[in-house]
Amino acid sequence: SDLTYFVGSGIDTAGLVIDFLDGNGSKAWGVLFNDSTDGESMLQALAAADPGFIISITNGFLNDMVYGPQQGLGGQPDYWGTWSGTPFFWNSNLGIGTTVMPGTWFGCSYMDFDPVIEPTLPITAVDGLAIDPVTGD
Repeated sequence: SDLTYFVGSGIDTAGLVIDFLDGNGSKAWGVLFNDSTDGESMLQALAAADPGFIISITNGFLNDMVYGPQQGLGGQPDYWGTWSGTPFFWNSNLGIGTTVMPGTWFGCSYMDFDPVIEPTLPITAVDGLAIDPVTGD
């Protein structure tokens, strides 16, 4: 219910969380769609709506993600892990092709996999800019 910035189109919603694991916390967006979607479509909807958000996907794998000054480049030095669940409880999933149903969440975290690190509790993105829903900063 804290999500205020939505991308995509449709009557159903899901949350998208991205964490570069760089000490700046994770960000959350709402994604609109019909019936079901997948992580790749959610990321593409965000990239289409926000020129400051850039992704590189090759053969169904998330390689690179850039959001303003933050960047996670595949293999330089880490890789993107993907998650299903909620911002409070994540489960590793099979990648950006994972089906996302209405009312659920899809997450991405940039990590070295030793150990796997799930996204941290996100702040809400507003008009493409991430703000803390408590402090407004």
